[in-house]
Amino acid sequence: MRSEQVRGAMETVQDAAQAVTDGVSAAASGAAVAARQASDGVTEFRAVIRRQPITLAFLMLAMGYVLGRVSGKDTSRPQGVNG
Repeated sequence: MRSEQVRGAMETVQDAAQAVTDGVSAAASGAAVAARQASDGVTEFRAVIRRQPITLAFLMLAMGYVLGRVSGKDTSRPQGVNG
């Protein structure tokens, strides 16, 4: 009876270890795919910069202006003045 309990416990531990191994393997392959996709995205972005540098510069300036206007304070009026 005792050896059956030990055998059952060992099988449970082996199953758990296999599940952990499978999970780690899946996470590693997912990380590798994400790294490849990020690398491809950077490569494509660099290609766009090389093809159209002036257009992209204007686009970045416009985005910076819009983000600054949306997130920044209006400093054109003195503080504490109503109306």
